[in-house]
Amino acid sequence: ALISKTQANIEISAQLFNKEKLESEKRYRIIMTFEFEPIEIDTKSVPLNPTGFIVTGYDVTEIAILKDLDEKNKVKDDGVKSRIIHTEKKDPHMSQYKDVKEQ
Repeated sequence: ALISKTQANIEISAQLFNKEKLESEKRYRIIMTFEFEPIEIDTKSVPLNPTGFIVTGYDVTEIAILKDLDEKNKVKDDGVKSRIIHTEKKDPHMSQYKDVKEQ
C-alpha cells in the first residue's frame, strides 16, 4: 500500500518447505522508500530498468511466526546478530547491502 508518493508498506509471508512439507512460515512488514529516476529510453536500457524505479531504502520487521522451525533445523546462535554489512552504493541498480561472504 502506498503511504506517500515515495514510500510504500508491504506485507509478505515467507514459507520454507522441505520435500513438500511446510517447515517454517513467518510474516514480515516492509517499509520501502523509492523514486523514479529520469531515464532516456534506448534499446540498451530497456531490459535493465525501463521505468527508472529505484529502491532508496527499506526496513523489514518480523510481525508473526506462524510456524517456527524445529530446533534441529535452526542455525546455532554464534553471537553475531547479522552477517550483512552496509557498503557504499556504487551502482544504483544494485543493493547497497551484501553478505560478508561476498567480500
